[in-house]
Amino acid sequence: RDLTAPTAFPLRTWTHVAAVLENGTSTRPLINGTVVATGTATGAPLSALSVPFGVGIAYLANGTANFSGFPGLARQVRTWSTTRTTAQISADASLALPTDRTGLVATWPLDESSGATARDLSGANRALTAPAGSLAATRLAVLEVRPLGVDNVVASSDDWRGTAALEAAYASVGAFPFVSDCSKDAAIAFELPPGGYTATVSGKNSTNGVALIEVYELP
Repeated sequence: RDLTAPTAFPLRTWTHVAAVLENGTSTRPLINGTVVATGTATGAPLSALSVPFGVGIAYLANGTANFSGFPGLARQVRTWSTTRTTAQISADASLALPTDRTGLVATWPLDESSGATARDLSGANRALTAPAGSLAATRLAVLEVRPLGVDNVVASSDDWRGTAALEAAYASVGAFPFVSDCSKDAAIAFELPPGGYTATVSGKNSTNGVALIEVYELP
């Protein structure tokens, strides 16, 4: 089911998003506890004992990714087997665990600072696992390109060990927040003179996999 909000989400701020499917046909997305649209879903709901489920990415019934990943952050994701009212959604939006958990299938806080598993707090033990091939620990390096010689490493990072000033700088441009000084992410903030540079990422301990590099211009 595709649900479309009438306006874009604000950048660099947390937004509570909910989607409701009622009676298999009626849909409504909610932004920060307010219904922003209504619609009618087409087609019959899929009936299966086991279907792929993703956070930040959609999957087809055969397990194939259907859309590219969500270019943002997700925190405290829940899924329900019952239709939630607008009042219930608003009341539970800021709670780590809802008071009334009837129909709660799973809830993932997504606050792990390392590893490839997101725990489920609902009691049903439906943990999420990272996509196959993703790197759990990375090393980031920025190299100055030298056409007639070996590129020079001008900065590198292995695990996040930051300061409050750097955390504020990253937050000011909408970069991923670093909430812990024991994160396995790598991050660098520095000033470069004009020239050619290359950013590289590699797995620790000679591991291979998929990683994401983001570059921001700080004010």
